[in-house]
Amino acid sequence: MPELAFPLVGFVLWTVVLLSAMLLWRGVTILKGERKIHEFPSGEHHGPDMYWRMNRAHLNALENLPMFVAVVVAAMLTGASNPVLVTAAWVAFYARVGQSLVHIAFHNQISVTIRFTFFIAQIAAFAYMGLVILRVL
Repeated sequence: MPELAFPLVGFVLWTVVLLSAMLLWRGVTILKGERKIHEFPSGEHHGPDMYWRMNRAHLNALENLPMFVAVVVAAMLTGASNPVLVTAAWVAFYARVGQSLVHIAFHNQISVTIRFTFFIAQIAAFAYMGLVILRVL
């Protein structure tokens, strides 16, 4: 079922894009002499707000990636596939990208609501995919 592999690989690549953007920001900051390589404490706010939101968006993507991998791999292993399952996988991917972009670009009450909506869409897609797989078993 390669049609399920595409949104999964997209999710992974999106997570890599977020990490790469963070590493680029850190690298430029180090090369400009604004910080030393050891001055990025884990779990502590450092850098401008947009960088910190990018950091959080990356961690959010990383937290949801195992659930997405689990349902996609389970679907592939069980042969559970239908067009709605594939659509759910794409919904999960696009909702992750949307959540990340809103998280990075905005920080106000409405953006938090939009991010939460994207998050719920991802969880609903994971749950739907899980239920489809359970029906096959």
